[in-house]
Amino acid sequence: MMMKDDMSTHKGSLLHQKDVYMLRDAETGYWSQGGIDAQFVKEFHKGKKWKQINHIKNHLNMLLEHTYVYSEGLPMSWEIVVITVTYEAMLDTTPILEFYIDEWFKKQRKKKVDSIENQKRFLERRMEEIKKDLNALYTESIDNF
Repeated sequence: MMMKDDMSTHKGSLLHQKDVYMLRDAETGYWSQGGIDAQFVKEFHKGKKWKQINHIKNHLNMLLEHTYVYSEGLPMSWEIVVITVTYEAMLDTTPILEFYIDEWFKKQRKKKVDSIENQKRFLERRMEEIKKDLNALYTESIDNF
């Protein structure tokens, strides 16, 4: 059995467990979104998750001390729910990403070189056309002189 914040091996994978804390209204099944107005939502994933038990306790104390609605006490139907989240260690993808990034840059450089070479060929052709046009104009102007 794994303990809170324990690193363990399970089926060859590294697992990490961490507890998060949520506030639930047991009567409605809705989850607190946190905040001073104590709004609750049906969807679990939209509920506020506190990383430490003292964070949620501070939140509840804040409601008691700073809101008129809860100055007499919090509803008895509210409960703190502890949820253990298990993270499985992931493969370090940095070398793979570096390889693909290097390949991408190589392709970009090649595209840039190809683009520059194409522009150079275009300009050389255009210069030849301009020279021909100038020669034709020169020849025509000499013939008409």
